[in-house]
Amino acid sequence: MSTQTSATCTCQVEVGVISQVDDRRFISGKGIILDTSTNNVLQNLTVHDVDDEGIHFRALSTDNVLKNSHIYNTGKKQAGYGEGVYIGSANSNWCTYTSCNQDKSDRNKVLANSIGPNVNAEGIDIKEASSDGLIQGNTFDGSGISGENYADSVIDVKGNNYAITGNTVNNHPTSSDKNLLDGFQVHQAYTDWGKNNKFSSNRFNLNTKGYGINVQSGLTGNIVCDNNSVTNTTGGVANVALSHCQ
Repeated sequence: MSTQTSATCTCQVEVGVISQVDDRRFISGKGIILDTSTNNVLQNLTVHDVDDEGIHFRALSTDNVLKNSHIYNTGKKQAGYGEGVYIGSANSNWCTYTSCNQDKSDRNKVLANSIGPNVNAEGIDIKEASSDGLIQGNTFDGSGISGENYADSVIDVKGNNYAITGNTVNNHPTSSDKNLLDGFQVHQAYTDWGKNNKFSSNRFNLNTKGYGINVQSGLTGNIVCDNNSVTNTTGGVANVALSHCQ
């Protein structure tokens, strides 16, 4: 596994390696890409000033953990592709990465990270065909999101069966920085995906006209708990009914 930290490094974890990467700084190019990788722990990292996305779990990468890291200033070259954390791959890329099969990059965890500011695309983009992940205890700064390529939320969920809990979203836009609309969004980008996700105990301070959590109409099984809270938005906690969660 590469552990370079030079200004041109894209660190790619090799197939099948069980590893731990910690206490490192990554700048320029891409941050870290995991392809067909399992049981890696990425922790105490700083990823910033990269051309595209910061951390990418793709090509059937499963059971990995990203924790206690700081990601900011992403998408310096391609703003619309400057996600902080990218899980899976878009269905248009399945033939590139997974032999035209669904990219089931499942059961990955993103825990207790600081994501933003100036993450030009979503803080976390969860793609269709990814499932059963955990997004917990992260702090997002939505300031500086570009709005390009439909990037107008700090988390975009297109996968299934994700638990998204205990996260905090802050947004302090300037007069020229008003691209953030919602805290989290749920979309269907491929048939039968974007379902059965659960949102609980998240806090939003948005300074927008959107919602804390915006679920695309017609998607089933998504649960937004009544212990989520939102301030400084005209839309409220969610555009769907809230559930009482134990």
